[in-house]
Amino acid sequence: MIKYAAIRSGRSLKGLQITIFGKQRKISQEISYSYPPDIEFANNLDVWVNLQDVSFDGKDDILVNLGQYGNQMIQYYDCFVWDETKGQYCKDESFRQIENPQINNEKRCVFSSSRISAASYSYKRFEFIEGHFIETAVLTQTFRASKQPPLFTEKQYVKGRGWVTLHKDVPVDKINRDWLSIIMK
Repeated sequence: MIKYAAIRSGRSLKGLQITIFGKQRKISQEISYSYPPDIEFANNLDVWVNLQDVSFDGKDDILVNLGQYGNQMIQYYDCFVWDETKGQYCKDESFRQIENPQINNEKRCVFSSSRISAASYSYKRFEFIEGHFIETAVLTQTFRASKQPPLFTEKQYVKGRGWVTLHKDVPVDKINRDWLSIIMK
């Protein structure tokens, strides 16, 4: 169980006090969370915390809403992941880089999506590796003249080789099927 309360200085939102309860409703951890200094419109932010297993270890992690930004309303979160060795939640700075995170339990990854320009979108795949969220694949979707299907460029990170282009400017039926649930139709 989790409980949280907003911390304010006057009317300004400063952070959250997050309390995690264990067995028999005993407090197992308290987190004093401060919003990042670069967060805009914190006073208009919907203050909420969500429990979800984003590191795929069978334990719920804590997501803190950081709001939506830009004309595309890109959503960001801060994240506290469960650290089994420490027996507590620890802040993971790498989750904040994931735009519009979409948790995929089946693939055990977090997908990201954002608009690059009026004619192209970017999709990324992040995996929780050695305690951090690492970008492991990227797909770029480029729209062409009207009535023509978009083209896709797919890259994957290969340890020891870096980023490898798997497909360049191909139709949707050539890309990895994992992307189909998140691409712009």
